[in-house]
Amino acid sequence: MRAYMPIAALIIVILSSAIVFASVPRSASLLDMAQPFSITGNGATVSISGRVKMPNGRPIKSATIVLKDPDTGEVVRSTLSSSFGYYRLDQIESGRLYVLSVSHKRYLFVFPAQLLEINEDRAGVDFTGEAGDEN
Repeated sequence: MRAYMPIAALIIVILSSAIVFASVPRSASLLDMAQPFSITGNGATVSISGRVKMPNGRPIKSATIVLKDPDTGEVVRSTLSSSFGYYRLDQIESGRLYVLSVSHKRYLFVFPAQLLEINEDRAGVDFTGEAGDEN
């Protein structure tokens, strides 16, 4: 019975191909039959992680971390920093440029945004903020 399995698979492939071509008009070219698809990066996903802290190293909790597409301004991922100031963004398409920014209602950041080219997992992308004026 096993000797007939490859032949059965070949027959299924041939019949499937015949059905596809039978439904296409004779005047159609290969370009007419081609299905559109998108090539976006290499399909790999990566992560970005880091810490939001004060100059003395104390954590800043509940800071908003936002990852945006610089061309469209679309938010790709966002999260809040933990009670220890750590954050992590996962499932990011590699091979692209992104803007990573931080904000908090009680803290000011000298460098609140970074332009990053992400090709692999990035750890240690930190932000340092100081308490802002409460006026």
